[in-house]
Amino acid sequence: MSLLEDREFLAQLRTLELSLKPSRPSPRLGLHALNFRGRSLEFAEYREYREGEDLRDLDWKVWGRSDRFYVKLRDAHAPATAMLFLDDSPSMVTASPQASVPKHQAAALVAFGLASVLQRNGDASSLHLLSQPYPEPPRSSRRSFLHQVQRLRTVAAGQQLAEPRPLPRMRSKSIDHAFVISDFLEPLDAWKTRLETIQHLAWQTICLQVLDPWEANPPQAETELEDAEAAERRRRITPEEWRQYRARLEQHQHQLEGLCRKKGMRLHTLETTGAMASQIRKLLERALWKGSRG
Repeated sequence: MSLLEDREFLAQLRTLELSLKPSRPSPRLGLHALNFRGRSLEFAEYREYREGEDLRDLDWKVWGRSDRFYVKLRDAHAPATAMLFLDDSPSMVTASPQASVPKHQAAALVAFGLASVLQRNGDASSLHLLSQPYPEPPRSSRRSFLHQVQRLRTVAAGQQLAEPRPLPRMRSKSIDHAFVISDFLEPLDAWKTRLETIQHLAWQTICLQVLDPWEANPPQAETELEDAEAAERRRRITPEEWRQYRARLEQHQHQLEGLCRKKGMRLHTLETTGAMASQIRKLLERALWKGSRG
C-alpha cells in the first residue's frame, strides 16, 4: 500500500471537502452545518414565531418595528460521526492482468482516503472489517485513526482475509453516515440483510463498489485465469462462459442498483485500473464531497 506514503496522493486528499450533515448538536464546533437550524453566532434568516418555541430566539427589535413576532435562526456547525464498513473477504483478492492493484488493496486505499479526511476535519470515525464480530464506536482521536491505518495495512497486504460475519443489531440512527466498501458480488440476499442493518444504524448510507476490470467489463476472447484457490493451476475460460458470466453480472448489478435506489442509498463504482491515486480521488469527490478547495 505504497500510496499511503505517496505525497501526491496525500496532497490530493487534503484538497477534498466533506459535505456531511451531522444529525445532532454537539458541544464541539465542527465544519458541517446541521440538518436543522440551531443557536450559534452565524445568523441565517428570520421566521415567524410558532407557539411553544423558545422565547430567547425572538428578535425584539423586529417586534418593536413591526408589532409581529419573528424568530432569529442561526446556523449551527458540528462534527459528524461516520463508520466505514470494509469487505475483507477472500473474493477481494481478484486481480486480472489489466488491474493496477488487487481489489482488497484498492478498497483499503478508499477507506484510508475516507478515514484521513474525516480525521483531519475533526469528525469521529471507526473502521469495521466485515469479517469481525463487533463494530467499534466512532472516535476522533489521533490514536484511533492510527489504529485504523494499521488495520488497513493488514487488509492491503492480504493478511487475515476471512468471510463476512452477520452484523449485530445496533442502536437506531446512532451515527450520521455509513460508508460500505466492497465488490458487492456476494449473493444479493446477504447484502440486503447487511444493508438493512447498516441503514438502521446510520442516517445516510453510501456504497462504494470496487471491481476488477474483468468484472466490470468481462473479455470476449478465450482466456486463462489463475485458480482462485491454487495459484499454480490455471483455468481456461471460453467465450461462451464469459458471455454467461456477463449476463449474470449485469443482472446482479441491475438488482444491486435497484436495491440501493429503493433504500435511498447512493452507489458509486471504482475499477482497479489506471492511476489509482487519481481514480480514488475522483471516486471520493464524486460520491462524497462538494469539491476541491481553491
